[in-house]
Amino acid sequence: MDNGDSDRLFTFEVAKTNEQEESAVSRPGFQVIIKLISHRSFLISWKMNSPYISRYEAPADFPVDPAILTTRLLPGETTQGFFTTTYVPHQIYSEPLEQHSFSRMSLKHLVKNNCLVLSETLDENTMQTLVDIAISELYPKPCSEWHAVKQDIYDILSRESMKRQNTTLEDIANNETTLKRVLREALVEEVANLFPSLERDRLSPGSRVRNDSNTSQEAGDTMQLSDLELLYPEFRVIYQKRVQEARFDIVLRRDPYFESRKLRLISVRHLLTKHRHLPYETRVEIKQALLKGDFHRAQRMLPKADEKKRSNVVAWAVGSFLYSSGPESLKAEMRTLAASIPDSQFLIELKNVEDKDLRPWVQEVEDLVHDQFMSLIDAITKTVTRAVLAMQQEHCRNTIHREIESERRKLLSDALVEFIRVINKQSAASRQDSVVYLDRIVATTRPTGKGRRQQLYYEQINVQWNGNYPSRQTFPSYHDQEYWITGRRDALQGPRLQFWIHLMDLTSDDKQTIQLDPKHIPNPTVNGRLSSAFYLPIGVDIAFYQLLENEKLLLVLTDRDKIAIYLERPPAMNMAIQRDKPIKSLNREKLGEDVLFAFDEAKRALAVCAPMKLQLHVFLFDETFKTLQGQGSSINLAPWYSQPGISILQAAFVTGNEEVVLVDSSAQARIFSFVTLQFRPASIQLPSLPTAVFSSPDGSCLLALHKEDSQTSLIAYHWETFGSTRGIALDVPDFPLEGAVLTSMVNRGRMFLLGLDIDAGSVRSVAVDITKKVTEFMFKEKGGRSASNNSERHTLHNSLLDCHAEVWTRYPVLPAVKRRTVTSLSERQQKSLTFIAENFTRPFDSYFSDLIQTFQRTARKPTGDELRQIKVSAIEFRSFQERVIQDRDWRASRYRVGEWLVDLLCLIPIHIAVCRENRFVPLANGVISSELERSLLGAEVNKIVDKLSFGWYESIFQSYLATKPVKVVSSMGQQSVGKSFSLNHLLDTSFAGSAMRTTEGVWMSVTPTDEALIVALDFEGVDSVERSLQEDTLLVLFNTAISNLVLFRNNFAFSRDISGLFQSFQSSASVLDPAANPSLFQSTLVIIIKDVVEPDKMEITREFSLKFQKIVQQEQDANFISRLHGGKLDIIPWPVIESKEFYKLFSTLKKRLDMQKISHPTAGEFLHTIKTLMAKLKANDWGALSQTMTEHRSRTLSTLLPIALATGYSEVEPDLEPLKNIDTDLIVECGDTPARFSISERDQLSSADIEIHLAALRDSWNPNTERQSIPDSEWMQSLASYINDLIDLRVNHVRLWLDSNLERFQAGNATIQDLRRRFDNMIIEMRTNVQLCSAQCASCHLHCVRGRLHEGEHSCQTTHRCVHKCAFCENGEKLCGTPAGHPGDHVCVVNAHLCGEPCKLYGRRGCLYDCTKVAGHAEDEHMCPAPVHMCGEPCALKGMRLPGGRTYSCPETCSIPSDQDHETHSCDTRLCPATCDLCKRLCVQPHLHGLAPDMHHLCGEAHACSALCSAPGICQIDTAPQSIEATFTGKHETFQYTKYSQVAKRLQCVKTIEPGQMAHTGAHIHSKEEQPFHFCENRCENCGYFCTLPLGHTQQEHETSHGSMTQTRWAVDGPDDTGLELDGRRFSANDEGAPMMCNLVCSSMGRHAHIDYCRAEENTPCDAAEVQHLNSRMVPNPDKPKDAITHNLYWRRTGFKDPYTRDEQTNFTKCDAMCSGPEHSATAGVPGQPSYCTLPIFHPPRNLNDPVNGPGYISNDGHVFECRNPVVLQQAFHVIFVIDRSGSMSHRDRRPLPDAPATERIRRSADNRLGAVCSALYSFWTARHAAVTAGQQAAGARRDAYSVVLFNDSIANAVINDFTSTPQQLLESVLAMRASGGTDFSEALRAAHNAMVQNWSTERSPIMIFLSDGQCPVLDEAVQDVCRSAVQRGKPLSFHTVSFGPDAATGTLRRMAQLALDIQNNAPHDPLLPAAASIPSSFTTVLDTVSTYVSRTN
Repeated sequence: MDNGDSDRLFTFEVAKTNEQEESAVSRPGFQVIIKLISHRSFLISWKMNSPYISRYEAPADFPVDPAILTTRLLPGETTQGFFTTTYVPHQIYSEPLEQHSFSRMSLKHLVKNNCLVLSETLDENTMQTLVDIAISELYPKPCSEWHAVKQDIYDILSRESMKRQNTTLEDIANNETTLKRVLREALVEEVANLFPSLERDRLSPGSRVRNDSNTSQEAGDTMQLSDLELLYPEFRVIYQKRVQEARFDIVLRRDPYFESRKLRLISVRHLLTKHRHLPYETRVEIKQALLKGDFHRAQRMLPKADEKKRSNVVAWAVGSFLYSSGPESLKAEMRTLAASIPDSQFLIELKNVEDKDLRPWVQEVEDLVHDQFMSLIDAITKTVTRAVLAMQQEHCRNTIHREIESERRKLLSDALVEFIRVINKQSAASRQDSVVYLDRIVATTRPTGKGRRQQLYYEQINVQWNGNYPSRQTFPSYHDQEYWITGRRDALQGPRLQFWIHLMDLTSDDKQTIQLDPKHIPNPTVNGRLSSAFYLPIGVDIAFYQLLENEKLLLVLTDRDKIAIYLERPPAMNMAIQRDKPIKSLNREKLGEDVLFAFDEAKRALAVCAPMKLQLHVFLFDETFKTLQGQGSSINLAPWYSQPGISILQAAFVTGNEEVVLVDSSAQARIFSFVTLQFRPASIQLPSLPTAVFSSPDGSCLLALHKEDSQTSLIAYHWETFGSTRGIALDVPDFPLEGAVLTSMVNRGRMFLLGLDIDAGSVRSVAVDITKKVTEFMFKEKGGRSASNNSERHTLHNSLLDCHAEVWTRYPVLPAVKRRTVTSLSERQQKSLTFIAENFTRPFDSYFSDLIQTFQRTARKPTGDELRQIKVSAIEFRSFQERVIQDRDWRASRYRVGEWLVDLLCLIPIHIAVCRENRFVPLANGVISSELERSLLGAEVNKIVDKLSFGWYESIFQSYLATKPVKVVSSMGQQSVGKSFSLNHLLDTSFAGSAMRTTEGVWMSVTPTDEALIVALDFEGVDSVERSLQEDTLLVLFNTAISNLVLFRNNFAFSRDISGLFQSFQSSASVLDPAANPSLFQSTLVIIIKDVVEPDKMEITREFSLKFQKIVQQEQDANFISRLHGGKLDIIPWPVIESKEFYKLFSTLKKRLDMQKISHPTAGEFLHTIKTLMAKLKANDWGALSQTMTEHRSRTLSTLLPIALATGYSEVEPDLEPLKNIDTDLIVECGDTPARFSISERDQLSSADIEIHLAALRDSWNPNTERQSIPDSEWMQSLASYINDLIDLRVNHVRLWLDSNLERFQAGNATIQDLRRRFDNMIIEMRTNVQLCSAQCASCHLHCVRGRLHEGEHSCQTTHRCVHKCAFCENGEKLCGTPAGHPGDHVCVVNAHLCGEPCKLYGRRGCLYDCTKVAGHAEDEHMCPAPVHMCGEPCALKGMRLPGGRTYSCPETCSIPSDQDHETHSCDTRLCPATCDLCKRLCVQPHLHGLAPDMHHLCGEAHACSALCSAPGICQIDTAPQSIEATFTGKHETFQYTKYSQVAKRLQCVKTIEPGQMAHTGAHIHSKEEQPFHFCENRCENCGYFCTLPLGHTQQEHETSHGSMTQTRWAVDGPDDTGLELDGRRFSANDEGAPMMCNLVCSSMGRHAHIDYCRAEENTPCDAAEVQHLNSRMVPNPDKPKDAITHNLYWRRTGFKDPYTRDEQTNFTKCDAMCSGPEHSATAGVPGQPSYCTLPIFHPPRNLNDPVNGPGYISNDGHVFECRNPVVLQQAFHVIFVIDRSGSMSHRDRRPLPDAPATERIRRSADNRLGAVCSALYSFWTARHAAVTAGQQAAGARRDAYSVVLFNDSIANAVINDFTSTPQQLLESVLAMRASGGTDFSEALRAAHNAMVQNWSTERSPIMIFLSDGQCPVLDEAVQDVCRSAVQRGKPLSFHTVSFGPDAATGTLRRMAQLALDIQNNAPHDPLLPAAASIPSSFTTVLDTVSTYVSRTN
């Protein structure tokens, strides 16, 4: 508690109140003595009526293992018992079967499990049914033989049938010629009778020959037409039909060519006969003209019309004609004449034509006629012949088929009898225990509604002969059939086992005592009278059994074929087994052998593990335990058990969880989750294979029973720490653990281990006390004090004087924390205020003094002497200029420039961050820069840190005051509660403030003091409608992480909802882990409750503390007070501003600040911390801050390292910047050299660059001796030492610089290790780059001083001349003339003093050219003084492989003496010129080693391994997630957002590679610790963020910080255009979810359900808990079924910890349905206050008639709301339903709603579109009726009026303006109409308009709902008139059209709705109607929207 002087500071803390550790302890339990009897061989079952425990000796013929007779305990979580087993020998009995009914399965069971005796009278269909059901499985060979015999019968008879048919068809084909002849003759006769002039021979060619050669006719030729009629009765019909269709009499008329010839011939004969008096030439011309068809010409040659003479018409004319003058008239008259003459007469008369000019024409006509009739006769002959032959063939086939069918039946009957005999014989040999005699089987359908049965045939034989075995058509499905059996069964009941079940129970006293006393040991009893038995045949084994709390027994039986699961009360178990009625059957073959079972009573879950298949199945019972359904498909465990030889041996549930523990043959125990479908990361290696495992009933631990060397042990492993402990051994000495069970009594926490002591005849127990690790938190008070003050506000003025009072009011005069920027070194004078004015005699001083007094009196603000010490004066300008400005002794304050500037800058706040679009946006230099934002797109945290800048504060933190510690005070709270004002008066800052919102984002100011820098952060208001929860969370996270003292101000009058106000605090508590960020979250939270008067302070503090206590109790260790503030919280009920104590409390806050621990030791460190934190918030990087800061510092140093090593400075341009400590800005003092070295920053340095730097180093050396005065090797060694010394100076300086900047970071950090490795590599490079060549100079004998890897010739960098004087010259003045460094004597000119002849080895490398022997020497060979003459051949080092694929060839020549024999040429370079394969050092191997195959270049030093860690897990999660500015393109909108992702890293191996080795031994590992840390490899399936827990962690759930949901898409249940609005953004189905974040999206959605793919197997019900199956097709992947699941299940399925607060999680479990009342909707400036359903999510609909407490109501769809029913609160309506009842409404593509009230009634009258309308209307009417009833209105007082107008092509008014009819009565009035007739929209609108106008009421708003299925022409004016009429009467019409037809027919309805909406939008608003209650006109096609529309008025 603060010991200050304020009684208003109440200090609280969150403390641990109960910290319980894990334990497991055993203690003695009870012992139940049960009657013991002597050993028996077996017991007769009916004598076993008492609970006995005994040993049974099996009889000699006992068929199974005698161990089965041992008494066993029954396991149960809360129920106890045991069972005994007896052996029952076989029995015989007989059972008549008289009309017994069997299902298909039961009939199969009957046939397969009995010996069959089949009656030989069974028909083939019955026998085939038996074969299909079971016989084919029992006797496959006889069945196949029988089918083969039948097939043979079919095949043989098929071939015989085909043979007979072929013979018959050949006979028919032979008669075809005769048939054609008879038909032709008959047709010729028909034609000849009509046209006697035709020649028969020409019509039937060849008939004459046949008639004349009667002797050659065969018997068939005598056939006549009458014979065909006798053979084929249908022949006459076909023949007559074809003759009638042919119409021989008019055939010629249809031929235009014949008609033309007929017209011309008749015209010639007629006109020439009529005008025979004309001259011959004229008649010839007329004839020629007519024959050519030129009637015009013929007309001109005929006499005029007035020469009318009558002529006798020839015999073939019919009268005379009057001629007109035109040729067309002549032609028409001739046509009439020709038409009047029959064709037959015309052809007869043609015979009499003698005119030779006409004979060709006559012959042509006759030929034409004969050809015409010949073609027609041929066609008819062919047609009729085909028909007759087809009839004859069909007749023959039918006759043959009947004969064959008769033979088939006879043969099949014989085969069937033989088959039955074979079956009976083989069945008799099967030695079954029972015999079934089957005499008759009848299959029927199951009973119909009236109990009648319909007999079925098993199959129908397809009688269409196709040569194959006849196909069958099977009738109703097997599920619809039952079989009625007549016969009998003789059964031999085989030996059985009888199992007696005995339950134990506690007395009521025991039950009460054990509840009160956890240590009480009960005394269970066994009541033998309640025991029951069941029987099992030998061969049926019990695989699993468990007693349930409801006294039911779960029993799993296995036989050869199946696994049967039973769940019954013990008395009913035997009946269920005998009837073979298991609750579930499983196929044993699919599961394999040794199936394991586990059952969890709490979850009603049964796990079935198939070890051989490595599959896991889970089944769930319903709440009543009546059905058992599989949950999802089988789970394949093979990926986790891939090692050979590993199998699963034990299985047990984690009680109360959807997890099962599996123990395999390697003694490893692992936990598998049915929610995540994954194993837990942690596992346990058991000490040995357990004989049994138990899951404690309270869900606390696993108990494993081990038995080794007759020693039995019991070890407990707690689930919470599973995998992290070795378990707790329980002391159970001398306890019968074999067959033991773990159970609980009364309470699941009262556990006992039961063991069966056969020898003692008792059940013994051990009490097991298990405690779980529990930590409880409590919010409690520590203490506090208070002080008081008052302040008043002063009226604002605008004068220059009064403005001072305004400044004093807004900003502190005497702040609680005073600035200490200016030191004593500055000269500070008294404050003065001089007014320069013309009238300077005015009383400025007195006025200012009064101003001060007034301010002090009204504001009540502490001022001390600050204001009174201000000297006020006035002076005119001239005097001011003379006395002040020009006076050199003017006494003004004098400051040190730096101090004054810092003091000034610290008064100016800077804007450092904002939150926009759910993003934290840091600012650079206080400016929102779009350019900066673009530059940071996709940037990692380190880059963002480098880009951030705090403007003028940057240099203060980083340089001027870098060494001072920092404390951070922040101010948060609601809007306009004085946050900035408080900071100003506490810390002497100058934040702007007003009654309106002035602060956006975060502003920063600094107050320097003697002890520290106080950084003030002013935050914008939280819990604002302008900010989303995610934005509030980001601001809170930043605030609580960086601050030392957080001031949270709120208005008590508006902020009593603490949980809602601090939701953003609780949300941010799960983002950054305080444990991983020890430098953050060091603040105390101070809750400042604004405007609390003195009497209320205690009560208000108590109220707030209780609410915080509630938060702590709900959240426990996850509460935000503990996580964000270390459990420290103060509450200050702040007085009103007018009180005296208002300003005094700032001193209390100052004391609280002084008590806060410094978490930022230096300003430079603070700057680094806050920048890194802001960058991490921007990048949504939730990793450890220290990790990120370490990486940033390492990268910063790594960037500067090349410059630092090369120059000794951190920067060289534009100015030299020394090496400094970045945190303190202090220079790192260390000896160094100005020399510069060659270091490659990125690219490889060129040889020229290295040579330049090396030359500069050589030039800087000043040796004490000349080079040629000492041996050159010594001189070279001295030079190399000098250079290495310089390098050592630089390396030591840089190393010290690195150490000073890294000392506060963890040394083992991977990035620091990388930096150190880079530093070491650069040192190697530095030393390598200065290594001297030391080879012989190409021009002299000195050593080369160039770099070891130089290019070009060797050079000593001298003149190459010897500097010594000639040794032969007497005066010694001449210099030696030989090259420098030569061997031998110095000589100026060789031939002047010596021989001088050329050396005999001249040209060899090393030769000195001239012989130095004495002149005239006796030897023949001339030799120079060179000690060696080298070979000179090119060096053998050619094509040596270098790293990177390059090759190297040595440019030197061989240095081996030429007189020495050698095969390999080697130069004088001693070492390999290549660099080490593992570093940049030079290789130390011999020069020519590179020629060896598989060689490696090595430097001889140890190396750090460069490979990555190869251990399982993730070495490091990238703490710089990539943030990429992405574009979201959805269905409704497109916007920019930041996408966050995460990357896993593998760190570099830390092992050392020994010298001379290329690799180290063992695996790569990134740490030298014994157990290096690795992260878990799991990722969130939604955002991809990695689990931040260690690999193999013991926590059941993974944990992470979560990022953008890049792996998700929105699934919205509704029409395609349905949208969801979140945080101001609108999303639609199949939109990507990346703009949202896992840990925030659910908070934005509020109550909600998630959508996941359905896990139920196909065709199985989806009825799992917390799941609601969705029947609609939804994108994405609309073909995959989906479920709506709860928030809790969704996160459990992900396997990750739910990131939301417990309060939010509780809210998410509730139904998300909202009341539709407009009073809950948001309005301008006022957020919505939704009213939610109070029931759980996915609840069943509540009955409308159920009572409701208080003012709440039940909605029509079954939701319960606590608000008032909106139907009662709002105005009434006149709802006019206009219903289309035309004929198209009878279509049945739309029907009444299924499972809705009155559906059956509606379907009986209208199961069509009209019925669908009625169903929707009835739903609406009943909903309104229920609402009115809930509103307690009297009957008959319905406020809504209903009118129903039905129309087709006429109008029918069902009801008009009705107030009293019930929903049933209204429905009956509509159902009286039927769908028929046409459609008339205009009449319908007119009738509806009349109903509206005639019943108009100002109390009711009109709503018209127009329901139809199609289009109808209607004028726009018709709709507009109705709508305008309503507007004129004062209320706009709400007009809705609903389509019940296809989309193509909605055009008119859409147009009508749009017209109405336009008028409604332009109409004046009804002042009596709330704005939110207005219902806009609309069009829809949804069936049930009638309810939707009008319910919106609710």
